[in-house]
Amino acid sequence: MNYIEKIDGIRVINKMLNIRIRDFYNYNKLIKKVLNIKTNIPIFICNSIVLLPIKTYKAYDCIWINYIEIDEVIDYYGKTIIKFKNGIVKTFNIKLDKLNRIISNAKIIISYFNNLDVENVNN
Repeated sequence: MNYIEKIDGIRVINKMLNIRIRDFYNYNKLIKKVLNIKTNIPIFICNSIVLLPIKTYKAYDCIWINYIEIDEVIDYYGKTIIKFKNGIVKTFNIKLDKLNRIISNAKIIISYFNNLDVENVNN
């Protein structure tokens, strides 16, 4: 899965989060409180699905990009071209610096959940 369009967005994401006994809104509260990430919060489903919102989740045209499937990002006149690992190339309406900030937050969230998983295994 390369990305999810807004039409399916929160419903599909919530189903994936529920597998790990979370829901979208509680997940967002946790990330805001514990990691102090306030906007465009990436969604960690598992190590193969980490969804990056290109806008606020409330936006009618929010698209969720799977960070794990990104092969390359290219700045393109205020937009970003993403080449996915499966060869698909798509242009998204997000500036590269904003996408890079969201990716940086995704890395923090991935680390947080992977550390939780390690702690749970060790206990």
